[in-house]
Amino acid sequence: MPRRLAFLAALLFTGCHSLAPVSRMHVREDPDTGLAQIFDRFTPVLTYQHGTNAPGPVLDRIHPDNRKYAIARSDYLHPLFGPEGESLTRDWSIDHPHHRGIYWAWPEVDCAGVRGDLHALQRIFANPIGTIQAIDGSERAEMIAESVWVLDHPVGGTNVSPHAPVLLERVLIRASTPDPDTRGRAVDLFLRFQSLGETVVIARRETDKYGGLNIRLAPIRNQILRPHTDPAGTAHPAAWAQISGIFEGATKPATLVILQHSQNPQYPGDWVQYPDLNWLQPTFPAAHARYTIDPSHPLTLAYRFWIRPGDAVTDDDARRLWEDFQRVRIPRSLQKP
Repeated sequence: MPRRLAFLAALLFTGCHSLAPVSRMHVREDPDTGLAQIFDRFTPVLTYQHGTNAPGPVLDRIHPDNRKYAIARSDYLHPLFGPEGESLTRDWSIDHPHHRGIYWAWPEVDCAGVRGDLHALQRIFANPIGTIQAIDGSERAEMIAESVWVLDHPVGGTNVSPHAPVLLERVLIRASTPDPDTRGRAVDLFLRFQSLGETVVIARRETDKYGGLNIRLAPIRNQILRPHTDPAGTAHPAAWAQISGIFEGATKPATLVILQHSQNPQYPGDWVQYPDLNWLQPTFPAAHARYTIDPSHPLTLAYRFWIRPGDAVTDDDARRLWEDFQRVRIPRSLQKP
């Protein structure tokens, strides 16, 4: 979205709210749609889809064989905005209608004797609950939201009913003002998954392909994908990736750096990329493994997105960004009160 359109969208989004003074970094939620946006003054930084987003007219453009994946969804980031107000992410792509910006989901979710596919929106879904908690500030804003994973079909031979929640998910999204020297902005994502009784087991597709923090980006001209993980045996291995180029709707290049936190279980996660889909992600869990979430062992994951105008940063600068992120601790507010 060009900067002028992003600005107008910000005005329309905030038009129904009070005109009282707000902090530079602030959250605005539309209770009718469930959309929650973080703004830097009047500039939108990102949108979290807490409400349910249906395909609408786009369904007619999707091949009939793929329409089973064009399912109403929630609980994801889109758009994540770039320096010119362009959307760095893509939603409702015709080729893969279940791809939805930045979303945390697994193709293999085993619970109560059933295998669902949260990634492709089959048999298990993340449904929003409650209201978003927001904290505004002069240097950063954050929001906390909850969803439950729900089975949508009868489960025979267990005490789990159709539409019964099996897992509570709590997400904290934090965005900061740009660094005055690098002009880069940090967006942090913290995820916590707590089983509600039944054991939930998650894995990547066929346990060694995609799954975890999924990132479907907008079309990019002159796209460059540069994943990096320090060699095995390194004392404190760093793991980051860069995507740079001219994103759709922009006139100049921008760079998105993805940083993994070393406190993530089974760190570092593999990097999986599909350049034709503008896709680059850190996976979880490890290849050829399944990860068990039970009531006494919740799962917590943390990532940072760093966005700046211009081409990719040097490896030395990327390493410093990674080191900065390692000093960030998992917020206590991520825990269920």
